[in-house]
Amino acid sequence: MVISLCIRISVSPNGWITTDILMKWLVNIFIPAKEPIANGRECFLFLDNQSTHVQIEFIKKCKENKITVIGLPPHCTHELQPLDVTCFSKVKDAFYEKLYQHRRFNPRKRVGKDDFIIMFGEAYKEEMTPSIIQHGFRKAGIYPPKRDAIPAEKIA
Repeated sequence: MVISLCIRISVSPNGWITTDILMKWLVNIFIPAKEPIANGRECFLFLDNQSTHVQIEFIKKCKENKITVIGLPPHCTHELQPLDVTCFSKVKDAFYEKLYQHRRFNPRKRVGKDDFIIMFGEAYKEEMTPSIIQHGFRKAGIYPPKRDAIPAEKIA
């Protein structure tokens, strides 16, 4: 069975993103996806300040393509990163539900890599919706801008 999920996955030896993986994502996925939406206008890319996100080559490529990179303050992404705020927990819950169902109906079958990627892909497609993503931006106070979206004690 072949399932088209329109999801691309890269791996690194330690599981962390590398500059090479980030550049491939920017050039092959983000820039082509943003063009029809931005229609030649500038767009914003919110990232944490991980070292791979602040490489000169990456910043230059963004600038060439009218992408302004906005770095979120360290140790605040759990409150400010729109996908952390709403989406990832929903994807995780949906994945665990799929895992539970898989184990329930296949008690003797071990979960292999193929099973994992199918279950994760389905959970991702179900929960990573435009409305949930937009809710993350609202909840983080990024768009529309809202200074008091996050209580001061959470980021102080």
